[in-house]
Amino acid sequence: MAILKALDYIENKQMTDKTATIYTDSQITLEKLRNSNIHTYIIEEIRRKLIGMKNTGWNITLRWVKAHAGVKGNELADTLAKKAAKDETMIESYKRVSKSVVARELEEDSIRKLQREWTQTTKGRTTKDFFPDVAERLKMKINLTQNLAAIVTGRGKTRAYLQRFKIIENATCSCGKRDQTTDHPIFECELLTKERNRMKSSISQTNRWPTNKDLTGKLYKNFTKFINEITFEEINAEETTTIKF
Repeated sequence: MAILKALDYIENKQMTDKTATIYTDSQITLEKLRNSNIHTYIIEEIRRKLIGMKNTGWNITLRWVKAHAGVKGNELADTLAKKAAKDETMIESYKRVSKSVVARELEEDSIRKLQREWTQTTKGRTTKDFFPDVAERLKMKINLTQNLAAIVTGRGKTRAYLQRFKIIENATCSCGKRDQTTDHPIFECELLTKERNRMKSSISQTNRWPTNKDLTGKLYKNFTKFINEITFEEINAEETTTIKF
């Protein structure tokens, strides 16, 4: 915007020598002006202004100057900009908001809304234990295998789930200790001690074995590897299914 205002000022000056150089410490603006793929509002306005002035005989050069390096003009520009920013009576020169800013704010607002709904809902309680934070979950790339889906949703694979729908008669794990819920193979099952210890050893290099099941941190990779190693068909092999008609 400063470059655009400077061009307006120069154009309105009654000068016989139509040659001017504008110095700016905004290297990114100069790079955008050189990039023909960038068409944001301000950049396009500067381009149009430069072309229009060139057609009327102006020779305008844009040059970069290092900021905060004691360059008199640059230091004065900073001082005046700060003074203007504090002046509540000054009329704003530019009020447009870029599409990228609007898109980001809408996305952030949507995530906040999703988080409120996710926190308040009574559904998906098992999944919420693994993915409590919506924003962090959206950053993750998940390979959803059958085992992982069963564990993080609490639906399928485990004996507690199968017994609930009368597919098998009891929910006790093949290790004989407890019902085979989704937590049992993760924390307790003796049949999976070797695999669990291997996971805990890998996790301990970067983190402690979790006191909760939040996978939105650094646990996801090692945890999913452990879960996908579980062969539920083998540890539940002695159970047969009877379907009555």
